[in-house]
Amino acid sequence: MKKMLALLMALMMLMASATAMAEISDWDIVTTAEDNKVILDCDMGYYGDDMWAMSMLAQADKAGYIDFLGVTSVGGNEIVAVGVNAILNQLEDIERTDIPVYAGTDVPLMGFRNLALDKPVTGGFQWTGGYRQLANYVSPENYHDLGELYDERRGYSKTEVQEQGAVEFMIEQVHKYPGQVTIFAIGACTNVALACSMDPTFAENTAGIIYMGGAIDVPGNANACGEFNWFYDPESVQICLNNEFPYQIIVPHDISYHIQISKAVMDLMASKKETVVSKAFMENLMPGYEENPTKTSSVWDALTVAPFLCPDLITETEFRDVAMDLNSSGYSYANAVTWVTDNGPYESTNCQIIFNVDNDAFWQFTTDLFAIE
Repeated sequence: MKKMLALLMALMMLMASATAMAEISDWDIVTTAEDNKVILDCDMGYYGDDMWAMSMLAQADKAGYIDFLGVTSVGGNEIVAVGVNAILNQLEDIERTDIPVYAGTDVPLMGFRNLALDKPVTGGFQWTGGYRQLANYVSPENYHDLGELYDERRGYSKTEVQEQGAVEFMIEQVHKYPGQVTIFAIGACTNVALACSMDPTFAENTAGIIYMGGAIDVPGNANACGEFNWFYDPESVQICLNNEFPYQIIVPHDISYHIQISKAVMDLMASKKETVVSKAFMENLMPGYEENPTKTSSVWDALTVAPFLCPDLITETEFRDVAMDLNSSGYSYANAVTWVTDNGPYESTNCQIIFNVDNDAFWQFTTDLFAIE
């Protein structure tokens, strides 16, 4: 009888695993690991949108849809030292310490601005990201010695960052795999701009770049006009836009108005096969949604990954000429300005802008990815 029960349990587990794979195989995923290598350049916090993006890429890598080359840390929502520790900790959570992590820079190309002096000119700031940590700033190499920025609940990672720097890693990988590496720039663009400046052939040797940045047809979330990722270092964005990437795709702040995490999303995840990834998200996020069932949260960065893997999810997209407002000293500084294709000034670049995806399909797809063992 015990043998029969054991056999039945094994069969049920096999069927559940097959079901999970069948669900993800139902999607028209256009990428393969052989031709699609990925670097994620991010400003990681804990179980926010960066973590959704990183976990989606990790799961796609596990299933053979991409080759996840590594994660690089850049300034933005967090300073790099905090971000590196967060990346390492969360890769440990999802048991993907095989994915290497590289520290970049958190200092904008023009240096940190004095937001107190900016405020009378630009207006108030809704979110200041890494600027809120500057009073207790620690340099990237001190990611295991964060001082006042140490989060006792999270602790320090057991794993360590790579000795090679983020920019050098990007340049190395792009030349190792010419035409195959897609850069996901979901924080500030400082690292990528430095790579373009250090190696004039960097951009043209990538497969392309996907940004999470810019507030195109909606108000900003840093100030009235500026979306925070691009507000943090707007000069770096313009450098990237003016380089010869084979394609440039922008997933702007606009899309966050349509796609939100909710308790229904977490319930959907709970209904599918539990994996180390889904378990980590459930343990860290579900209590908040159970405490407040009407709570919703934006998921900006994850919306760069899903359309890359499965373009059928896109419901609204346009090509426009894009440039950053770097000339104004007022409230429109760091605004992403767009024009109808072929009507922009010489410093503008034609980019694809993804304004919306199918909400239900996006969450079904994402939770199917998380169900891959």
